[in-house]
Amino acid sequence: MSFNALVVHLVSEFWADIESHHPDLDSLNVPADVAEAWKQRVRFVTTKNRPPRPRKSYPQLLMKVRSFYLDIQEWALEDPYWAQHAFPSPVRRTETDGVAKQNRATAAAMHQRVRERLPKLPVLVETAERGLTAQQALLEAARATPIGGVQVHNGISYRRTTYRTCRTVRSCGDVPPAHWHGLSA
Repeated sequence: MSFNALVVHLVSEFWADIESHHPDLDSLNVPADVAEAWKQRVRFVTTKNRPPRPRKSYPQLLMKVRSFYLDIQEWALEDPYWAQHAFPSPVRRTETDGVAKQNRATAAAMHQRVRERLPKLPVLVETAERGLTAQQALLEAARATPIGGVQVHNGISYRRTTYRTCRTVRSCGDVPPAHWHGLSA
């Protein structure tokens, strides 16, 4: 995870939530009751028009917050400036014990999905190749049709036109780009 991604997670999923519920809190010294309330809120993902669902990354989020606090404590040992920001972590070590187990379970689930989908790969490739061939045929026919002309492809009539701006402004070069308007068959 990049530094920027880590900052976004810490700010948006931890500190912004704490600030919105406790605007009077002005330091990283988060009281135990505030920390517990935050943990209960972030345990679930809430989105508009959907019921709350458990957050899959909950243990990882706790680990990020705990690591952040531990980093500040370590920095305080090397640089006195950080001592004013060093406080006990609102996440206890025991709350992050299952992270390695969850990471292994996630990897196992990803591998299982690959095993299930791998036999379907030839069908996907064949479908993609058919689509490519059809689009290449349409493109060849389009290039052979003069601007203003009509061409039928797979039972659909298309009229080749130019962009309105290319008709009035010569910024399109010598050959204006063409596009297609589907006509009713």
